[in-house]
Amino acid sequence: MGENEQGGMLRVVVVVGLVALISIVIITSVIGLKGKMSASQNNATDNIATNMSQIEKETTIVTDKADNSKYTYSYDESAKTATITGTVSDAFANEDIVLPTNVIKDGTTYSVTGIGIGGMGRAKMKSATIPASIKTIDMYAFMGDSTLTSVDFAASLDSIGDSAFVNTGLTSIDVKGTKKIGDSAFQNTKITSVKMSSGVEVIGTGAFQGLAINSITIPDTVYNIGYVAFNNTNINTVHVPFVGQKSATEYIQKLAFNRDATIIAGATYPG
Repeated sequence: MGENEQGGMLRVVVVVGLVALISIVIITSVIGLKGKMSASQNNATDNIATNMSQIEKETTIVTDKADNSKYTYSYDESAKTATITGTVSDAFANEDIVLPTNVIKDGTTYSVTGIGIGGMGRAKMKSATIPASIKTIDMYAFMGDSTLTSVDFAASLDSIGDSAFVNTGLTSIDVKGTKKIGDSAFQNTKITSVKMSSGVEVIGTGAFQGLAINSITIPDTVYNIGYVAFNNTNINTVHVPFVGQKSATEYIQKLAFNRDATIIAGATYPG
């Protein structure tokens, strides 16, 4: 074999060797890159899962069976209490709902103690259960919710605000021991039956005016019955154990009941 031929073969061998070496380097790099990409992908997946878990923890506000995501609230930071200020429109269409007892905001639990002005008027619910945590129902709270036919009040409720249930579809009501029933609270409803328990103290002006009520028993804890509170109803005879600072005759004059109703007064507070 001549020198030229030997030189040519040597060059071929060198070139082949270089190509093989380059191929090995490329394959190794690709394998390493794949390994890094796989590890990066795994880390990214882990990070996403961790972040999602953290987001879920931060946005979880339901602490009872009520769907808090359908309510808006105002908060008392010092007392750690919350008031329902509104709902998503038609949030509870034709549903029987239990209002929330508490809500979590920024990791802090707030007790739901009130329903604010007009707070539930857009909910369109069928019935509502007011839990014991709620102490006050503000004015116009359920006003205009014509689909609302039933409300179950907690015995510990302190007050029902002015016009709170005006223009609702209520057919009967048991206010239990609610201390104060506001002015016009139940006007323009379909109520035909009203029950009260010991603990009621004030019945506001026009609270039940114009309703088709046939009878009412006034608890002996009541000391104030407002102007035309039961006027223009079907009540003909009523027993009023305590008539506050006024006599039974004066209350007839102020039309708390129908003008021709018979008022049987049990006692009168000293005036």
